[in-house]
Amino acid sequence: MAGLWEYTAHDIAAHARVATATVTGKVLHTAGEPGYSKTAYEEDFAFRTAEGRRVEGKTRLSADAWERIKPGYTFQVTYAAGKPATYQIGTDTSTTVSDCVFLAVLAIWLVFLRLTIRTRHRQPSPRIAPAGAADTATNAPRPDVAKPSINGPVRMGGAALTIVGAIFLLIGIVNLVGQGAFRTQGKAATAIVLTRSTVIGRNGTNYPLGVRFTTDEGQSIETSVGVDYATMTSLREHLPVKIIYAPEHPEQIRLASDDLFTTFVFLWAVSALGGILAIGGAVMLSFGVLDARRERLLHSER
Repeated sequence: MAGLWEYTAHDIAAHARVATATVTGKVLHTAGEPGYSKTAYEEDFAFRTAEGRRVEGKTRLSADAWERIKPGYTFQVTYAAGKPATYQIGTDTSTTVSDCVFLAVLAIWLVFLRLTIRTRHRQPSPRIAPAGAADTATNAPRPDVAKPSINGPVRMGGAALTIVGAIFLLIGIVNLVGQGAFRTQGKAATAIVLTRSTVIGRNGTNYPLGVRFTTDEGQSIETSVGVDYATMTSLREHLPVKIIYAPEHPEQIRLASDDLFTTFVFLWAVSALGGILAIGGAVMLSFGVLDARRERLLHSER
């Protein structure tokens, strides 16, 4: 996949042609449609090459960008001459990002190949060495000029993978427990929408929804919950919305219409990823420890 991305980027950079694309339509895919677990916003566009060939395409947008654009809006695309189906949005033909990603993937691949299938060179035993062979003990390299060990990087990589895996595993398990509590102990309530917000941050756009509700014990709670753009636009201030709250922590809520199945699948995937990384790191640590012990034994025999 990294190689294909790298090839496409260089193909466009080497044969770059700029064209003006025109938005021909806007498409909204709501959550629940086949192939869509959450709301997706797309635009259809078309452009003509220098030879007059019409090329159609589509791309995904953020909710805010989808709201702003209109049919007839134009923007620049860059395509490869002779291959108009190979194109990218914008006029930047730099391949720095794709080069760095490709080199990083290649380096990681080579390192793991080296760690998993490296050949082990062992000295022949004096009892089975040929009669005319030189004394291996005499010609053995001194410890200070011996080939440096890779046990240190192996153990460091194993420790890093174990820590990262443990963090992912902890996050997944904690959230799974919380979602399980919602499902088994959560109580339904009707909340009143107080505020709707759009927060643009580094990781994307969030839509906090401020609500107020009363628990079964008569306690008034004011809290907020993150929703998607479609849900945010479908609600209005001072109108009711169904929620589920945790009895022990009533400020923790979720909308009654939330897709729990998708949430559970995501959290299980995060937990599984954490477990795999932690196990892989533990295996690397054990191999590093065993290799270090074997090298100490070989040095002691010399």
